[in-house]
Amino acid sequence: MSSKPQKERTDGSGSIAVRRLPNRTQRTSDIDREAVFDVLSNARRRYAIELLNRHEPGDEIDLSDLVEYVAARENDTTVANVDYKQR
Repeated sequence: MSSKPQKERTDGSGSIAVRRLPNRTQRTSDIDREAVFDVLSNARRRYAIELLNRHEPGDEIDLSDLVEYVAARENDTTVANVDYKQR
């Protein structure tokens, strides 16, 4: 039986709650390797994980901040220099 990764849901406020998986010695049984490779195969997903990983569990991140961060990474610039079209 293969488990699908659960998507983090927002409460409608435009924020994403940061959660970390508990430390386990055997994660391969919890998360299907194929699902992990599928998630990591997309650059935008990797950028999102990169930003979320910089925050503490329980922190909330505005969706607009995530969008700007991903746009900055995709365009090889800083968040401050991201323009409307790059978002």
